[in-house]
Amino acid sequence: MAKASPRPHRAALTRMLRATGLAHVPEEAPLVELLRSLADELDNGGGSRPRIEYRNALRDARAVLNSTVRSPVRKAPDVSEPEMDEKPDPEPKPNDLAAFKQRKGISA
Repeated sequence: MAKASPRPHRAALTRMLRATGLAHVPEEAPLVELLRSLADELDNGGGSRPRIEYRNALRDARAVLNSTVRSPVRKAPDVSEPEMDEKPDPEPKPNDLAAFKQRKGISA
């Protein structure tokens, strides 16, 4: 049987941060640090106030994660792919006399 972690809140938070990648989002660094600080406080015997603050910070983290999951990820346009409205010029057939005349400006 596995031994219980002496810091269960910090261990659980670390697993969540690794699984979600939230620790690697620069914009959310203050929230991540707040969560870590509150988890440490709870592991050191914090009272009801740190628990409430921790729970609220976890809600904020979940809201951030839910907003990033639901927002559409925009792919950068690939210059090699034509846009949907653009149609590539069809390749002329090697033996197409009419296309040859048109390209060379020959009439008749």
